[in-house]
Amino acid sequence: MREESTFLIIGRFFLVLTMSLFGCRHEQSKNDLKSQPLTYTVEGKGSPRILMLHGMLGSHRYWDGVVPSLSHRHQVTSLDLLGFGDSPKPDINYTVDEHLKGIEKVILAVETDDLPHKEVRWVLVGHSMGSFLALNFAIAHPEKIEKLVLINPPMKTDEESLKKAMAESSSRLMVTMTFDKTWGHLVCRLHELIPFVSYPLIRVFEPELPPAVAKAAGQHTYASYSGSFENILLKQNFYELLAQVQEIPVLIIASKRDEYTGDRALELLPQRTTLKLVKIDGNHNVVLKDPDRISEEILKFIE
Repeated sequence: MREESTFLIIGRFFLVLTMSLFGCRHEQSKNDLKSQPLTYTVEGKGSPRILMLHGMLGSHRYWDGVVPSLSHRHQVTSLDLLGFGDSPKPDINYTVDEHLKGIEKVILAVETDDLPHKEVRWVLVGHSMGSFLALNFAIAHPEKIEKLVLINPPMKTDEESLKKAMAESSSRLMVTMTFDKTWGHLVCRLHELIPFVSYPLIRVFEPELPPAVAKAAGQHTYASYSGSFENILLKQNFYELLAQVQEIPVLIIASKRDEYTGDRALELLPQRTTLKLVKIDGNHNVVLKDPDRISEEILKFIE
């Protein structure tokens, strides 16, 4: 009862504040990928190259605990997906194809120093929503991919399953923002108009997030959040995507307490020589909680 009252009070605060600022014009970023590519960082040297793809509300900072170990022996590129972090946030639908075009341009940019005849292959590492984009990229460009590492990919992505998993793993505010368009618009409009409000609120509702990750969680628009959620997760089936990468070795790292997978979902995984499943302790954000174990599993798989 107390939690619900607190939620309603904060909800009213959002509504009143947003309405009071309704007349303020917010210039949403109209940058397209022709003039401004996705934000990314590159660390280390060595093959195969690794590309890190974060999940919903993430950024390249989500991988801060993992990249140092990987970059000792490999070149590691971490990016902010289209519409998130410091990357452009154009007023578009955020379809899978639009996300893939942004990822492809980062890969091409990183490869510019290679000799023309040199074949470059990548290991894509994706967490949650990022694992779906990794699969989609491998389907579209199989010649570029050496291996895939999928960390806690949501395996049941119908609306009811995602809503239940989110309710168990996150705050009520996050659930409401995701599945109630009115509140979603209000919450995102608030942090677009006055960004400094986002960080303290995220720290309250998602206290386990490191400061840099919590700050990045507020760097999105309603279009980028809702469009990505609908097009990448709701409209796609994990098992169908996985079936289209039969020849590419895939490692799935599943946390034992991840609400988005679960034992029943894991039992539906196909039995094939190119697919390896590793179950470890942790929740959906195991990358933040146990980066050393994640780094260890990735290196064992790709080397």
